[in-house]
Amino acid sequence: MLKQKYGAEVAFDKKYGMPQQPKIDFSNPFAVFQILGEAMAGGAKRRPASANNVAIVYVDGMIVPGKAQPSIFGGGGAFSSDIRKALDQAAEDSTVKAVVLRVDSQGGSAVASEIIRDATLRVKAKKPIIVSMGNVAGSGGYYVASGVDTIFADETTITGSIGVLSGKFVTTPMWQKVGITFKDYRRGAMAGVLSSSTPWTDAERATLQKWMDDVYVVFKKHVTDVRGDRLKKPIDELAGGRVFTGKQALDVGLVDKIGTLNDAIAHVAATAKLGKDYDVRVIPEPKNFIQKIMEEGGAGPQDTQHVKVGGTSLVDMAKPFLQQLDPNRVASVERALRALDLMRTETVIMWMPEATH
Repeated sequence: MLKQKYGAEVAFDKKYGMPQQPKIDFSNPFAVFQILGEAMAGGAKRRPASANNVAIVYVDGMIVPGKAQPSIFGGGGAFSSDIRKALDQAAEDSTVKAVVLRVDSQGGSAVASEIIRDATLRVKAKKPIIVSMGNVAGSGGYYVASGVDTIFADETTITGSIGVLSGKFVTTPMWQKVGITFKDYRRGAMAGVLSSSTPWTDAERATLQKWMDDVYVVFKKHVTDVRGDRLKKPIDELAGGRVFTGKQALDVGLVDKIGTLNDAIAHVAATAKLGKDYDVRVIPEPKNFIQKIMEEGGAGPQDTQHVKVGGTSLVDMAKPFLQQLDPNRVASVERALRALDLMRTETVIMWMPEATH
């Protein structure tokens, strides 16, 4: 029929859309992984880039400073340098017309939270950005959301927890039980404020309390500066670590709308006047399993190397002893250890109460 309609010179491509045979570069020892990656992707071709995109940037897990270490098991948290870089990329990319910050986090580092919030302000200065809250967006998770004008949450989202906390390990009695003694040599009144050898003195505790008060004041000001008269109660009645469901947060003015991630995407696309002609992009682009293996093995981009903060973490040290335990309990222990590790390195953190029990 086609030949009758278009002429006998019509040629038929019977392999159209089929994966092409990969070309192997035998000089590259990692070439086989590239082929495996293409096979796992089903030979699908990347769709052409759109001129109109809504970008999604994820804040998923504990908010920590630095860059994620390449791992096939995930990055282990929301790393501030990676998220800042993603937001800056979204701000500068002319094809990205609007941004959704998807937050599912119980909080973490106060410094890392401020880095992420500051990056949202740079996006906000150039294009629409809103927040979509997942299961949890509390404490530092709410802090990173506090700079945008519109926040979406599900009715059952756990959010709020506007507050800060501090603490430290004191391990001297434990070491004494096994016959190990440490001797500290200090210079300065506050030299032992982060030391694990002794509890805080009254002066050290007063200093820590001042640091916490300063961060707490900044946190509350960030919220009131943006939300203003949308707050239905004075900020001190909404802060203090109080936790709300998404529906309760809507009633008191801590969030603006109840809706899913798709609702948030549609809203910000409408704000950017994109109509229905737009694509949704995740920034940074997710990597497949093979790419993660290559990066973990040292074959990936140099800028993905991990920046360790404060040396070996408590989680790294505890993992060998937790492998055979119930996964749910391991996850709970891991969250608690990460919070304690942040206290060790940063003193003041933003972390919801559940994870510190």
